[in-house]
Amino acid sequence: MIEKIKLLVLAPTLLLTTIVALPQDVEIKKTFDEQQNISTIQLPATRIAYERGKYHRLDLSLSYSFKGTTPPSNPEKVVLELVSVVKQRQLNSDLYVVFLVDGKSVHFGSSRSAIMKPVPGRLWIGERMVFSLPYQEFVKLSSAKKLAIRFGDTTFQLTDATVALLSKFASEL
Repeated sequence: MIEKIKLLVLAPTLLLTTIVALPQDVEIKKTFDEQQNISTIQLPATRIAYERGKYHRLDLSLSYSFKGTTPPSNPEKVVLELVSVVKQRQLNSDLYVVFLVDGKSVHFGSSRSAIMKPVPGRLWIGERMVFSLPYQEFVKLSSAKKLAIRFGDTTFQLTDATVALLSKFASEL
C-alpha cells in the first residue's frame, strides 16, 4: 500500500519533469532584410532547463547572419545565446561556463550582461551570455551524442530533442 502511495505522489512529479525538459515547439526562422541585404537564420529561445538548483530557468537561442540570400559555403561564426534566471539578487561574477561535448570540457569566451528583475514580483536576477562560436566548433556541439552545459557546480544536460534542434540548425547553414 505504501509503495502505491509513493507512486501516486511521484508520478505527477516525474510527468512534470518530462514535460518541462522537452524543448518548446520551435521552428527555425529565416528572414531577409532587403535594405541591409542581410539574411538571418534563427532558432528562437528554447527552454533547456527549469527549476534546477539556484536556477529558475535556462533558455538557449541560436542565430547566424550573412550578406545576400544564399548562405556561404563556409560559415564563420554561429551566435549561441544563453539566458538564465537565477533565484538570487546578484550574479556570480566568477561564473565559469563550460560545454561538455561527449564528456570533454570545452570553454568559449562570452559577452555577459545582467537582466534586472526578469520575473515580476521576485527579487531575482537574470543573465544573458552570448557566445560567438566558430562554425566547426558549433558543428561538434550539434553532432554530440551527449551535450551538457555546466554553470559552476550546476550541470544542465541537454535532451536528445534539443541536440536534434541544434543539428537541424547546423544543416540549415
